[in-house]
Amino acid sequence: MADDAEILKLQLNDNPGLTLVTAPLDGTNFLSWSRSVKLGLRSRMKLKFISEDTKKPEENTKEWEQWDRTDSMVTSWILNSISHDIVESFMYTNSSRELWVELENRFGQSNGPSEFRLKKELGALLQGSLTVSAYFSRLKKLWDELSCITYTPKCTCGAAKESADINSHNQTIQFLMGLNELYNHERNQILMMDPVPGVSKTYAMILRVEKEKEEPPNTSQIMAMQVYKRPEFQKKKSLADKRNQVCKQCGKSGHLKEVCFEIYGYPDWYKTLVDQRKKSGTMNNKLTATAQIEEKVHSVVDEKSMSELIRTELQKYFGASEAQTSSSPT
Repeated sequence: MADDAEILKLQLNDNPGLTLVTAPLDGTNFLSWSRSVKLGLRSRMKLKFISEDTKKPEENTKEWEQWDRTDSMVTSWILNSISHDIVESFMYTNSSRELWVELENRFGQSNGPSEFRLKKELGALLQGSLTVSAYFSRLKKLWDELSCITYTPKCTCGAAKESADINSHNQTIQFLMGLNELYNHERNQILMMDPVPGVSKTYAMILRVEKEKEEPPNTSQIMAMQVYKRPEFQKKKSLADKRNQVCKQCGKSGHLKEVCFEIYGYPDWYKTLVDQRKKSGTMNNKLTATAQIEEKVHSVVDEKSMSELIRTELQKYFGASEAQTSSSPT
């Protein structure tokens, strides 16, 4: 029994304090936990100790002593992988196989309820706010858990590959169904392929698209945006916009009807400023002067301030009119 002799051997780094998994059994994660434990035992060639076909040697023999020693080591590894809150109730099992059966009976579920839960979660899973990578990882975890509890006949003929291809196709469709509408175009392109690519290739294609959509703008775009946001650029843009404005009252450019002085009256400082512009030689004609004056006003005050200014001028105008009326002889 060369194989059995190899299984009974312990390595130099094997010790009772070793832990097989990073996430201990807490009573709710038995499916994923049991798979991790089996992987750890298989890597150390000790999986046979908890399997159904394990054979215990006859007691009081040299082979039994070695088997008991190794089995005790495996038992301690499994106990170390159980949460402290529940491990006490498993401390008195007599072998690693007995411990494993007890764990399966207590925390393992029949395949029916587990399959129902997993398929329900798969049907409800959508990308939402998840990245493509996180969304696919959740899908993959559920697929793997479902695969662990689903019986698949062992077959070496061509039907095995065909069955695997069908499963991959179904996973591709499910992955595409849960993607956000942002990927509608890519989804349609993939579905039009014949044959539809496998789920791994489809995931790689969508992941590449996601990265392209998230790429930052190039240097020229960034520089253009910075220039556009500069105060002097915004000021020039505002003045250019004003020059394109035409008043419906007086027909002049540079302002709108709502702030036209011909409607509300010219303020006291208007004539003085026009004369100053004429003296300095900066005004070629009255139209240009008016536009420059109003640009000066708008550079100092915003729209609310302009409205307030107009109201003030109106009050002055009506106040002067009332004063003239009261002082006139009857």
